[in-house]
Formats: sequence, C-alpha cells, structure tokens
Amino acid sequence: MKRFFLLTACSAMLLTSRAQTKDVIRITGTRFPFEIVQKWIEVYRQTHPNVQFQLSKSVPADSADLIIAAHASDREN
Repeated sequence: MKRFFLLTACSAMLLTSRAQTKDVIRITGTRFPFEIVQKWIEVYRQTHPNVQFQLSKSVPADSADLIIAAHASDREN
C-alpha cells in the first residue's frame, strides 16, 4: 500500500509538471487500475480545469505521458 501512495505522489508531481507544458496528458497501460486513475483525474481537474486527459489502453506507449503497469503480488501480507 505504501508503494501505491508513493507511486501516486510521484505520478502527481510528474503530471503537474507535464500539465504546465501540454494540453493533453495521455495515460495508458494495464486496465485494472483505470477506475482509480479516473477518480484521481476527476479530483485533479477540480484544481486544474484546463488540463485534458486521454485515459485509454489504445494510446500507443511511445506517445503516452504515463504508463501504468499493475500486477498481483506473490507476497503474503
């Protein structure tokens, strides 16, 4: 869980810096976390209404600003 929050914080910093120079932020990757990423986008838009997002598995990786890779952990907690 700590890794998730660290990843979220790092992603937020990256996207904030990218948002200052781009009109559209393209996000692609594993579909599993898309629901929580969509919720993050909705919250982010409240303070950055001029930033547009494209969240889709069909965004080519070479043109994506953020690639999400999620996998199940083999560790027991």
